[in-house]
Amino acid sequence: MTDDVSAVVHTDVSRGDGATILSVRGDLDVRSTPGLVRSAHRILATPTEAKTLIIDVGGVTFCDSSGLTAFVQIRQQCSEAGWTFQLDQAKLPLLRVLDLTGLREYLNVVTDGSSPTSHEHP
Repeated sequence: MTDDVSAVVHTDVSRGDGATILSVRGDLDVRSTPGLVRSAHRILATPTEAKTLIIDVGGVTFCDSSGLTAFVQIRQQCSEAGWTFQLDQAKLPLLRVLDLTGLREYLNVVTDGSSPTSHEHP
């Protein structure tokens, strides 16, 4: 399933290895993040035994404070719904921002290749 949530960001949803993976490509900014949050909300509202949401940000080309806020909102939604949240495949620029803001640990950022999405990105 693919959602075009704005002119600059696209999402794909897949399921596997006990997780639902929301892959994000493009720019995360004030125009695109409401659609990302809606996509995550739809996933959390869909009955499934897989109670882990992995947001694969390997295709994110830009992320402003709206994107960070969206990640925090989605993580909070996951927590309220009894889901585990994980941010995966973050590239160095996003990792630096997550470190500077203190969000890296809170957002459960995986960088060691142990995620189901690790094989999808070089």
